[in-house]
Amino acid sequence: MCEHDAPEPQAEAGWIMAGDFADVLHRLFRLDQERHLRFGPARSQCPAAGLDALSRWCMFDDYVMEGTVRYGLRARPHPDGLLLEVQLTGTQRDCFVVPFVLDYIKWAGFAAPLANTSNEVTQDRQRDD
Repeated sequence: MCEHDAPEPQAEAGWIMAGDFADVLHRLFRLDQERHLRFGPARSQCPAAGLDALSRWCMFDDYVMEGTVRYGLRARPHPDGLLLEVQLTGTQRDCFVVPFVLDYIKWAGFAAPLANTSNEVTQDRQRDD
């Protein structure tokens, strides 16, 4: 069973990127030659038919801080653009996931949005880095 069919877990953090949903989705994610989703250097565990697979949780494998970590991502329409949610897997490396996800969002050209761990997602917030 691919992770796309896993039960619906709650998001542990989420961010809203303003703009047209499809445009934002294509700025954040791409399909590689093997049809795996890519988010920064992270790669989806399973191949996908297209970016619409992100409407459900997709598990990604990433290499951070000299080790591999797995986490779930889901991208859904939001009235202001795109809601990107992350689900952690309960490993020691979970503490590195959110900072790396925020970096990948910045790499795609978005200002660093405010993460909200209460499962209520907030609006973008400019950070002075």
